[in-house]
Amino acid sequence: ALVMGLESHLSARLKGRVHDKTNLRDAYAAMLEFLHARRCRVKNSMMNEDKHQVAALIHFPSGLDPKAMEAELKAALPRGGEGCDIEVEVE
Repeated sequence: ALVMGLESHLSARLKGRVHDKTNLRDAYAAMLEFLHARRCRVKNSMMNEDKHQVAALIHFPSGLDPKAMEAELKAALPRGGEGCDIEVEVE
């Protein structure tokens, strides 16, 4: 059962640059809410206010498509992700 649990999730780095007009704290909260709603395990996350960036190290269900997750996360951000760049890099 443990092996099945480990194999059913993949590791990824999630990086996002948030538009200057978007509240970074709101974007960070929206990102975490989005990830938890999709049963992603957030191992580490951070905000860089100087660069207006958010990042996270996550384990996500293997059934989720990383490219689709990028688009869905962008849409879930404040202002519909306008002017934001999201990248999910599977490790």
